[in-house]
Amino acid sequence: MKVNFTFDYLSLGLTTNDYLVEMGYRKCKPQSKVVDMIHYYERELTDRVKALCTFTISKGILLESKIILDNAPPLHVGDILGHLLEGSVHFAIFAATAGLEFQSYYDKMKRQDDMLSLFILDTMGSCIVEKVGDLMEQRLEEIISPYRHTARFSPGYCGWTLNEQQNIFHILGRHPCNISLSDSFLMYPLKSISGVIGIGDQVIERKYGCDICNLKTCYKRKKRKKYDTYK
Repeated sequence: MKVNFTFDYLSLGLTTNDYLVEMGYRKCKPQSKVVDMIHYYERELTDRVKALCTFTISKGILLESKIILDNAPPLHVGDILGHLLEGSVHFAIFAATAGLEFQSYYDKMKRQDDMLSLFILDTMGSCIVEKVGDLMEQRLEEIISPYRHTARFSPGYCGWTLNEQQNIFHILGRHPCNISLSDSFLMYPLKSISGVIGIGDQVIERKYGCDICNLKTCYKRKKRKKYDTYK
């Protein structure tokens, strides 16, 4: 089965504080200019954002570091994610995006060469697509109940190579949610995610992060280290 959802900006329920936390403002107070700019872009995005997500649920088996799906290419997720997906008997293959409309607005602002604006918009785009991913998981939970599911995992993290994007797009279709895949396996719109979620009555929903990943150069690891002092 394949499921599609569309979200406008207001339905995402994102707040100014969500963006500030993502930007690194935890216990330190942001400048009023930064807050005012976020408010401005919130208004600008209200009627512009059309965020999308899709997923398909397939029966499959996990063989150590590889997912074997019915009538689909295998997904070589690697040893780390293979361990985190243990107990899965079905797999949700997904894609989500902040949308072409957001990307178009970002590209327009990029031509103005305002680095602070681009930083704020980049942060907002990241929050938007991650929120879409969260809402997608909520919809998934309604469908698979009483089964449980793992966290969502994406190519490029924890040993799952980026070229596996092509197999995800093979399963979902050439342009899921109007997302294109480049020859170097990067997605456009840039604020897009794809990956897999394990489903089963024996799975454990472990949140994956720096504690289970051995990629020392990951930007998320650097950000976490930098802001741990604010907690």
